Amino acid sequence: MPAPRRALVLLLFLGVAAPIRIARAANPTPPACPALEWRTLQRGSLKDRMLVSHLDTLLAISSTEAGLATDDKTDIIVAVADLGGDPRREMVVRLDGRAFCSAPGCDIHVLRKARNGHWVSAADLTGRALTTSGTRTDGFCDLVLQDASGQSDWHWTGEHYARVGAPPPAPTSAGSFP
Repeated sequence: MPAPRRALVLLLFLGVAAPIRIARAANPTPPACPALEWRTLQRGSLKDRMLVSHLDTLLAISSTEAGLATDDKTDIIVAVADLGGDPRREMVVRLDGRAFCSAPGCDIHVLRKARNGHWVSAADLTGRALTTSGTRTDGFCDLVLQDASGQSDWHWTGEHYARVGAPPPAPTSAGSFP
């Protein structure tokens, strides 16, 4: 094959093959949704000390909002998993104690790490158990919450998790959403 023809074939190959390789890299198949593996944090453990100190702030905020006093008898049960299909892992925290549990269940918080490194709330739930469903919405694992009335599905909205089939929040007097 003459040199100009080889160059044309090579250019055509690169021109066609490169976008295909880029498209595959830009839209990778998200990994399967992991099962949540729960563990109780040990307040005295050196390994858990940093995490407990951050979560104690969450404990204090949650109890202050509820008008309750915190105590050291509250168990902090945590599952860390990649719910978003990206390199950042999310943290699911269940506060199990007198101040945080009622008939429907206990406080469960889904936290994700923002780009600035701070943990932000992706969902504040009350239930007995939280699991992943194995499906995804907008790249995030769908969640299944078990509570006293049965189970409900929670899907990612792009900013946080919302209950499937729940009406949107009512506008505030200023016309914006809370």
